[in-house]
Amino acid sequence: MASAVKPLIVNKNAIVGSIGVIMPHYNLGELAKKIGVEEDDLSSGEYKKPISMFKKVGEKERAYLQSQLLTPTYNNFINAVATNRGISRRG
Repeated sequence: MASAVKPLIVNKNAIVGSIGVIMPHYNLGELAKKIGVEEDDLSSGEYKKPISMFKKVGEKERAYLQSQLLTPTYNNFINAVATNRGISRRG
């Protein structure tokens, strides 16, 4: 939301996070085994379902999500902040 605000006004004592993109993932695999829950879905295409709540994210899927989702989303956000604030993009 702050990417479109001009001017941005905050308390100097505010604790805020840096600009970034987070994709939470919770691995519930061990819990699911204990209570008898298993994943049983159908999908078509290599990356239709790159992550599951029942296992760790694989390296191939992690690389795909980073390059195809997280980095482009981060770049879009940085560009929106720079554009909306009338500043050049750094880094």
